[in-house]
Amino acid sequence: MAPTVESGLAFAQAARYDAILVEFNVRSVRGAHPRSGNGLQAIRQLRALEVTAPVLMFTAMKGELYETASLDAGADDFILKTTPIPSLVSRLRAHMAAAYTDKLDGEISSEFWSANKPIGSRKS
Repeated sequence: MAPTVESGLAFAQAARYDAILVEFNVRSVRGAHPRSGNGLQAIRQLRALEVTAPVLMFTAMKGELYETASLDAGADDFILKTTPIPSLVSRLRAHMAAAYTDKLDGEISSEFWSANKPIGSRKS
């Protein structure tokens, strides 16, 4: 878990992740107000760094404006923190499967869908 936008970007550059969750109001060490939507900035910067992992906005911020702003910034999905964990994991797996199926020309191992497969990072 990265406590700031800057540390999250450093983590994203240091390792390859299967997926990235971003909080809408993640803090920035640059002194921005904690409710300033720095998660949008983080997503834009991840995309500018050409991070190809699925990026999901995971937040308590409800509303169409938050959702559309997140998707327009480059998020692959918008998930409320009230979403049950099994649903969150299923959505993560679906995004990861789509991302990696594209890279494998449409083929993906059935192992991918195993409920026991850990979700995490792989060193590049």
